[in-house]
Amino acid sequence: MHATPRHRPRDRRSTERGIALVFVTFAMAALLVAITGALVTGTSNSQAATNYKGSSQAHFAAEAALSEAVQRINRTGIIDFQNDVIDDWSNRWGSTWHAAPLTGFSYTVTPVANVANPTKRGRLVARATGPGNLSNAVVAEVVRTDEFSTAPGAIYLATDQTVNPTFNGNNFHIDGNDHSYLGGSGPGTPVPGLSTRSQPNTSEVISELGSGQFDNIVGLGFQNSSPPVPSVMTSAWAPSIDQMNDFIDDLLTLPHTTMSDSQLTPATLAGRLGNLTPPPAVPALVYSTGTVEVKGAGNIQGSGIWIVEGDLIVTGTLNYAGLIIVRGKTTVKQQIDDGLEVTGNATVYGSIWSQDVDFTASGSSIVNYSTDALALANQVSGGHALPTTIKVLAMADCATVVSNAVTGCP
Repeated sequence: MHATPRHRPRDRRSTERGIALVFVTFAMAALLVAITGALVTGTSNSQAATNYKGSSQAHFAAEAALSEAVQRINRTGIIDFQNDVIDDWSNRWGSTWHAAPLTGFSYTVTPVANVANPTKRGRLVARATGPGNLSNAVVAEVVRTDEFSTAPGAIYLATDQTVNPTFNGNNFHIDGNDHSYLGGSGPGTPVPGLSTRSQPNTSEVISELGSGQFDNIVGLGFQNSSPPVPSVMTSAWAPSIDQMNDFIDDLLTLPHTTMSDSQLTPATLAGRLGNLTPPPAVPALVYSTGTVEVKGAGNIQGSGIWIVEGDLIVTGTLNYAGLIIVRGKTTVKQQIDDGLEVTGNATVYGSIWSQDVDFTASGSSIVNYSTDALALANQVSGGHALPTTIKVLAMADCATVVSNAVTGCP
């Protein structure tokens, strides 16, 4: 009789190992999926962050371009947006892209006139590019203000050529601190008493001053030390001869009085230079076609803007409030006329722009920077006679708006 064989019981530990292997494999697969998802998500987030950072940097670079463009325009101010900005942009900006404050970025700006009002309004279209084909454009709507740009100085020597000024005697005073032409101080900040466009010309002016004349030119930068430091500075940003000529051309498109007189006396002037006293003054825009000598007994007065095509020579007495633009040299001196000695006396509130100056002994020359006198000049054409600043009215980020003629985005 054979015995019935017994079944061996299954090994529980082997079964448990099998189940554990399944769980481990599942867990590893799930972990791998999670890690892969995290990597994909992280890469996407990183790329999104990089793209966001890059686009933000391109936007900031474009805004920096607008800031530089506005500063360049407001250094000298404008009279006509079309003439003084668009037509002159190659001189103000150049033909190349400029480096941005961010590494690897550069930018440029293009001015566009407003079709309805090209004299006063326009747009500045700034484009910025950076690494990885990053780019952005920002458009600013700008308008010419009624705030005139700061004069370069009480006297400004506009030429790039070497100047040869003369300062004889001690009867001249040039003051870049703001004065009211009606008396007292003005609210404006100081400007240089005398400024030039180049450091060599600034040095030439200072070298022509005697030690006793250093305190005759005061204003921005003046130091009442021993010896005094005169207020003679370089204003390389100020209008060049070409820009000054453009301003003159713009001004002469406005209603003005033309005078061909080579000599002005109280008898011949008859108020054509504008009225100064009594207040309120009545300014005028006057263009003298050649060299003019102010001479004779009595007082010649005027206000507004006086453009002199040649030299301005003062051997009589001149009182003026406003802006005098002299294409040649401004001279105040003693004159012997028919045996009679006449001492020239000039008192000017506002600013004189000239190519050179000659202040000679026995003549009294007083030039005081004056914002209210320049405001008289700015009244000549309803607030648009002098170069003034521009301001930004609105800005559009071309990454977020439609590109069309309305937004101005390229």
